[in-house]
Amino acid sequence: MRLTDLRKWLLVGIALLLALCCVACSESATIGEVTPLEIVTPTATTTVTPDELHQFKIISDAYTSVNDWPSEKLYYALGISLKEVLADIDRSDTLITFEGADGYHASLTAAQLFAPRYTYVGGEAKEVEPLLAYRMIESDDAAALKDAQHLTLPTLIFGQENESEHTNPAFVEDIVRIEISDHIEQWSIPTIAEDATVIEAGETVKLLHPDFSKVKIYYTLDGSDPSIASTLYNPSTYQPQLNTPITLHTDTTLKAIVLGYGRQSSPIASFEIEVKK
Repeated sequence: MRLTDLRKWLLVGIALLLALCCVACSESATIGEVTPLEIVTPTATTTVTPDELHQFKIISDAYTSVNDWPSEKLYYALGISLKEVLADIDRSDTLITFEGADGYHASLTAAQLFAPRYTYVGGEAKEVEPLLAYRMIESDDAAALKDAQHLTLPTLIFGQENESEHTNPAFVEDIVRIEISDHIEQWSIPTIAEDATVIEAGETVKLLHPDFSKVKIYYTLDGSDPSIASTLYNPSTYQPQLNTPITLHTDTTLKAIVLGYGRQSSPIASFEIEVKK
């Protein structure tokens, strides 16, 4: 065989190999058979057909999360871009509720859902899109996704604003309905016990809220305004011993804010704590 023929067949072989790889990639990047999805707005109810769902951008990515135990989680997911599915909604002042087939539901404001969110695999932040996942697996191995069960009803999954954010409870499974509303309430402010404004050195102050298990309370002790980057007061819904009161030894300005999905953040509460010495 002449060298030119050898080169020709080598090039043909490489082309065939690339083609097979592309086929494999395209097959792994499809969402398969899906069920129609109902989207309800204040003015209309729309059913998104399977053919329409298949037209949206397909995304495959890793998603870090924390649940309410709290335990860190890592998921690999493949599905369609929620930004494209809800491209026509007003993202400035909208409430989005995801309802599963079993009745479980979670609500997020559009600002919460579509804010810059990240995955923290290996501790490095990488921005990720919110996803309606049709294939999803909890695993440390990205290759495990190819063996994950295909879902005909999607699961909501999205990234974290920071590594400690508890996103897991909002991952609604088997979504059958997405409801859009223009009515957004605000979380009430956190409080402290009436007798906690004057304490002895070394005593503690407890932050209180009527929806304690549904929200996260962040606080500061240096007079600065708290945010999601501040100290988290209640890291666990199921282990109350982790939700420790705040020990003070000097006069302190305690500021706290309530954050939670589906409502606007509370006003900042400020408490002047006098500590007797």
